[in-house]
Amino acid sequence: NGYELFLGKHHPDTLRINCQISSLYQQTGNFDEAEQLIGACITSSKAFLGKDHPVTIAYIMELGKIFLSKSDLQRAEVLFRDCVQGFQSLFGSDNPVTCSAFLSLGCLLLDRSSFHEAESHLIAAKSGFERAFGLSHPNTLAAILNIGTAFMKRGLFDRCLPFFQQALAGYDPPIVTGK
Repeated sequence: NGYELFLGKHHPDTLRINCQISSLYQQTGNFDEAEQLIGACITSSKAFLGKDHPVTIAYIMELGKIFLSKSDLQRAEVLFRDCVQGFQSLFGSDNPVTCSAFLSLGCLLLDRSSFHEAESHLIAAKSGFERAFGLSHPNTLAAILNIGTAFMKRGLFDRCLPFFQQALAGYDPPIVTGK
């Protein structure tokens, strides 16, 4: 209640904390609570920051992830598409935030067996991540791996193997942890 008491329940910092709580609810399987809380964040963010503000779009993305966790792929897809479009218009296609939205939509489309469309979104994510972070960044490698998965699910085994090998090779050298 500290942030809410001093800043108000619609303040961006209060909303950010509520978004984190919503994420916690989602991760613990309390999807109804997560959906209700992130819905309130979206409503407040739209009212105070605007519907096209990147924070509002990020909260909509979180709602899409909740729908995805609930296996409501159709509702998640609509929200992910809106977020891709919103982030693209704000930041362009190569921004890491936009690329993350491309990756989420691409992975969802893989689950829905829309392989060709998934592939185009995953390639957009890979290209943007690679330009922003380089070839060996975990986000770039995740996109590469999922492109391989798209080919595998289409039965194009000769095309998927190079992507799997590239993703695997990108993880070299191994991550070293401190002693």
